[in-house]
Amino acid sequence: MKSLLVALQDYIKLMLDKCSGMKVLLMDAETTGIISMVYTQSQILEHEVFLVEKIESEQKEKMRHLNCVCLLRPTDKNFMLLSKELKNPKYAQYHLFFTNVVPHHRLEQLACCDEFEVVQQVQEFFCDVFAVSHDLFALNQNSNIGMCMNNGRWSAYEESIFGRHVDGVLSVLLSLQCIDKNRPVVRYA
Repeated sequence: MKSLLVALQDYIKLMLDKCSGMKVLLMDAETTGIISMVYTQSQILEHEVFLVEKIESEQKEKMRHLNCVCLLRPTDKNFMLLSKELKNPKYAQYHLFFTNVVPHHRLEQLACCDEFEVVQQVQEFFCDVFAVSHDLFALNQNSNIGMCMNNGRWSAYEESIFGRHVDGVLSVLLSLQCIDKNRPVVRYA
């Protein structure tokens, strides 16, 4: 069985190799941390990535000679920022990779924003966790101690923490299944 660390490294290598030529890597705050745990800057440079940008950054120059590889978590904020980016593209091509399952309505939203037809591909790569070691991962959450039901209802904060946990576990199971071709079995009482 392959390790989670190797699975994420393989995903990142595959993602960077799917776009040829000189490129920029566009990420959000979470995916920056995810990649930095499994890949060094030198390794990224070996794949012709000459610039690393954050999608939250407002001051991006137009560099039409570069292709853009985006690795983003599928969050509402990232779809809003990516939609804004596609309406005024700064790079020649966009190769979009999401760290988890993307809702269909979000794909339609991106398609509507791609007026200049710069998006070349959209893929889901299940690398939505911080790989600490070969068999240990984290979700970069401050605390989950507050996830307790109050009179049968959860607060919006608790809902978002629970959703992040579900996304992370789903990502791990799917990434290991894609790499090893083994189907995970979840057992519970």
